Amino acid sequence: ALAGIGFANVLIFMQLGFSSALFDGVTRIHDRLKGDLFLVSKRSRYLGDRGFPRSHLYQAAAVDKVATARPFYYALSGWRNPENRQFENVGVIAFNPAQPIFDLPEVQQQLAQIKIPDTVLFDRLSQTTLGPVPEMLSQGKRVTSEILQRKVTASGTFSLGGTLFKSGHVITSDWNYLRIFGKDSLDNIQVGVIAIEPGADIQTVQTNIKRSVPNEILVLT
Repeated sequence: ALAGIGFANVLIFMQLGFSSALFDGVTRIHDRLKGDLFLVSKRSRYLGDRGFPRSHLYQAAAVDKVATARPFYYALSGWRNPENRQFENVGVIAFNPAQPIFDLPEVQQQLAQIKIPDTVLFDRLSQTTLGPVPEMLSQGKRVTSEILQRKVTASGTFSLGGTLFKSGHVITSDWNYLRIFGKDSLDNIQVGVIAIEPGADIQTVQTNIKRSVPNEILVLT
């Protein structure tokens, strides 16, 4: 009887773990984006799948009662484990440090770090396959790695967590994102983060933005 109950409990906790990884894991980034409205491509099935031209964000920025329209960049790439030199999947998050849009106090306190060329912040909740980066940083060691064959330095950590599809995340500036992914990477954004002016009606602004951007863009609350 004890073995049967114990086995059932193990299965339940395994299923809860899978549920957390599948549903909570894939929305962690969405939950931490600071904005009132969000622009995404209608063809995008998940974050990082398909972006849209940055020019559409400028169209939204020109709409009355829009306070700011900020780009959010996201890409899946390879991270070289600094210990065994093996590559693992990692999500690369980027934005303009002068216009922070990520609601994580740890990141807000380290915005000056990601302005440094080829510097990233490392997710301490990443899987161990990415390497013992948090431990190395806590010991005062210099941590260098590679993303898409470009050498980068991890200067700090934050807490977010990975998913079943990626082992963890790193955060950097939009200019470092440009250095990693090439000259056209900043023209293709994954999410446009819109903040509206205080007292403005969000549904009215949403409707006006929909009229200003192409039909291929979704305007979401």
